[in-house]
Amino acid sequence: MSDPFPDLACGSLYVKEGYGWLGNATTLPEFRRQGAQTALIARRITDAARQGAHTVFTQVAEDLPDKPNPSEHNMRKARFLTAYRREHLILPTDISD
Repeated sequence: MSDPFPDLACGSLYVKEGYGWLGNATTLPEFRRQGAQTALIARRITDAARQGAHTVFTQVAEDLPDKPNPSEHNMRKARFLTAYRREHLILPTDISD
């Protein structure tokens, strides 16, 4: 299958024991909003199914009114459903001895 966005966008796929995980997706800023992630999501789902995955999952930061998340929008367009929400923990980097 040819890549319609070579060297402009990427994403990871891991498949094991019938489950596929999508992650680490990004697009170069100057090429965003042109469908690269939509194409990569579809490709990775297809590849996961071809490798025997019956379930595909991912995780994204929550889409909030004051902090929209295009990744969640893309996953919803691909018909992913929210399984649950979790808090993200942050470790400050200004820790001193």
